Amino acid sequence: MQEIWKPIAGFGGYEVSNLGRIRSLDRICTGPSGRQRRRSGGLMKQTETFGYLQLTLMNEQGKTVAKAHRVVAAAFCLKPDGCDVVNHLNGLKSDNRADNLEWTTVQGNTSHSYTTGLQTGRKGLSHHNVRLAEEDVLQIVRRLAGGESQCSIATDYQVGQAQISLINLGKRWDHLDFSEYGAPPYGRTRARA
Repeated sequence: MQEIWKPIAGFGGYEVSNLGRIRSLDRICTGPSGRQRRRSGGLMKQTETFGYLQLTLMNEQGKTVAKAHRVVAAAFCLKPDGCDVVNHLNGLKSDNRADNLEWTTVQGNTSHSYTTGLQTGRKGLSHHNVRLAEEDVLQIVRRLAGGESQCSIATDYQVGQAQISLINLGKRWDHLDFSEYGAPPYGRTRARA
């Protein structure tokens, strides 16, 4: 792939490439005292923060720390209205090639992370709010299948009846094997009027 360079909007003296590289150009800089000096350009060093490459750019307003993938996307990727998040298509945060980036929404980015396996929903004991052990849930399903009321089970386990109802409907703890009890619901459900 041929490397294409474009100027970075709002930052004269810098260019970004479609391969994710950023360089400064030869330029004259004016210091705080008004003294001018010549600066030679070159590839910018990118540091890693939480897996994302970033660098410091300067303009008349001062220094700005910029994420490399956002600089590349701003120069090379079409940005639809309402799409303010840059997504790495292959899931590698350090791969800032323009053809690996797209503008999306927060929801689209989150959905992509689950689809590609970068993020998984925490289930069962790995969830931070867990209040029941797997053995408790198996016992709850046994009791539901035996006809016991959701309210009495909830009282015994000191959880809300809604939690027991979600287990009964197969919407919580669905990663466990309850096949011996058939398909959900395992116990009675309230008839709606």
